[in-house]
Amino acid sequence: MSELVINNQPTGVTTTSLVERWLNSVAARTRKAYQADINNFSAFLAANGFAPKQEIESFLRLSSPAAHDVVLNYLSTLVKAELSNATIARRLAAIKSVVKLGRVLGVSNWSIEIKAPKVEAYRNAIGPNDGEWSRVIEIAKLDDSDIGIRNLAMILTTHDLALRAGELLGLDLEHVELDSNGKPSRLHILGKRRRDREPISVIESPRVVTALSNWLRVRGSESGPLFIPLDRSSKYRGLRRLTITAWEKTLDKIGGESGLGRRLHPHAIRHRAAAKVHSATGGNIIAVSAKLRHSSISVTEHYLRSVDRRALVDNATRILAES
Repeated sequence: MSELVINNQPTGVTTTSLVERWLNSVAARTRKAYQADINNFSAFLAANGFAPKQEIESFLRLSSPAAHDVVLNYLSTLVKAELSNATIARRLAAIKSVVKLGRVLGVSNWSIEIKAPKVEAYRNAIGPNDGEWSRVIEIAKLDDSDIGIRNLAMILTTHDLALRAGELLGLDLEHVELDSNGKPSRLHILGKRRRDREPISVIESPRVVTALSNWLRVRGSESGPLFIPLDRSSKYRGLRRLTITAWEKTLDKIGGESGLGRRLHPHAIRHRAAAKVHSATGGNIIAVSAKLRHSSISVTEHYLRSVDRRALVDNATRILAES
């Protein structure tokens, strides 16, 4: 690394308070990962001569060129360790985030201008086609056990509301709003990078209303997570939340029984929902973006990489020919 130049501007902010304040400023679901990321960066700094227990503050007091040199060297070690682009991008995002707070608090006066490596989309992100999806629903409906009732409710809710896995699994019973007849009318979900829950109507999908109603009768009225494990080892079912690992295994099993020949990932179901809205609206990307609750159209475009553009062109020709 190049010679370090310290920015000695005064501040009353200690490393501990700054990092704690930074962690409190990020969404709860990303806090654990970000804390691990910043701990990893701190360990790198300590191994390169930064003062023990003061690594982050010492880093923030560097000049901009020296700080960028440190970060570039850190990223180089991550690449040599053969970490995925997604992990490297997240660790860089953690550094940028804590630097931003340091700048706001007057510890530093620069920002990190290094771009994250490109993160490839899920290899299994293409969702089931219409025939495959029909088989998935058929297989799910065949299981009339309590677990089967839960699985069908989760599959249909994920698809028709285009939910992320975290949004689905993060629901509690109190987040289900009922109408005057005791039927689910809205779900209050916590979206990605959101601090407050937002209401999502379910009445436009009668099959979701029915599936959720059936599941609520099975689940019972005990407060706690909406979707819970029901296997023999689940002794405290009302107090345990179904994990993403368990949900992925369940979908894998259903996908296998449906003859998909590839994984049925929660994200693939969301991708299918995006593709269906895109097709049904004649390629209206704004409608897709609204349905997926994306922060920008560019994110939605990433989802639609696999869309058959030739089919859209042909459909547009038919529309024009009939006008």
